[in-house]
Amino acid sequence: MAVTPYTIDSPMGGYHYGVKQLRNGITIDIPATHPQVFDPSVLESNWNDLDVYDIDTVQKFPLGTVLKQNRRVWMYASFAGTVTVGDMVVSEADDDGYDALAPVAADAGVTEFEISPPGSGTDITINEFAGGYVEAQANGTPGYSYEIMANDILDMNGSPTMTVRIFGNTAVALSTSDDLALIKHPAKDVVIAPTTLLSPTLGVCLTAQAADQFGWVGVKGPHTVYFEGTVVDGAEVRHSETTAGSVAGMDYTESTAESDSGPIGRLRNYSGTTTFGLVDLYGKGIV
Repeated sequence: MAVTPYTIDSPMGGYHYGVKQLRNGITIDIPATHPQVFDPSVLESNWNDLDVYDIDTVQKFPLGTVLKQNRRVWMYASFAGTVTVGDMVVSEADDDGYDALAPVAADAGVTEFEISPPGSGTDITINEFAGGYVEAQANGTPGYSYEIMANDILDMNGSPTMTVRIFGNTAVALSTSDDLALIKHPAKDVVIAPTTLLSPTLGVCLTAQAADQFGWVGVKGPHTVYFEGTVVDGAEVRHSETTAGSVAGMDYTESTAESDSGPIGRLRNYSGTTTFGLVDLYGKGIV
C-alpha cells in the first residue's frame, strides 16, 4: 500500500489536530497524523468517552496524544509486552538493522524520498515508523533528522524501494552514500523498563496491559509507581537495577547505567513497607 500524498495543514474529517478543552478541566493535545496512519473521523466519539484506565484492543487515538489535568499528564501508547499497574515503561530499544539504510538520491526541499532495501534484516511494515524519526547519521550529509509522517513497506531482502514521507521538507539533498537511521515513535511498542536501560523512559503504566494493546501512560506529575528498597520522602528516584519496572532511590555515587541516566522523579509519599509510592515524575524529554 503506497503512501498517499497529503498536506498536514488540510482539515481531516472536519477537524484540525491540536489542543482541545474537554470536561473537568482536561485538555487533549492530538498530534498531527497522516489519515492513513489513524482515521480522524473517530476522534470526537473517542474523546467523549475517554477514560485513562481504558485498555484498548483497537487504537482510539494517535500515538503520542497527550492528556493534561492540573499537574498530571498522560500519553497514549501501544504496548509490545505484558506490564502491570505501577510498572515503569520505556520506549522500544532501537534496532541496529535500521541504522545504516541508503536512500535513493533526492533533492533538498522534498517532502518524501525513497530508501533502498539493504539485502538483509527484518522487513518494515506499513507506517511502522510513522511519528518516529529518520536521521542522517553518517557519511553523505549527516547531522539532519526529520519526523516521519508515513512510510511504505520495505522487503529488506528484495524490492522495490520504500517511500518515506516526512513533516516539512528535507534541508539538504540526499545521496546514496548517506547512512539513514529509522527510530520509532517513543510511544510505539513500549515495554517494561529493564534492569539495564537500552532506551528512554516514557512513564508509568496505569492498568495491566498485554502485547498489541493500547492505553494511557502517566508521564509527568504525581503518579503511583512500583518501588523497591527504602526511599525517604522527598528523595529523587531512578530506575531500579535489580527489579524490572520498579524505581529505587537515586544514588549519585554509583557508576551504573541507571544512575548515569539520571533521576526520573521525586518521591512524594512512601511508607517504606508497601510496594507502591507516589512519585512526581519529571517527564523529561516527553512533554
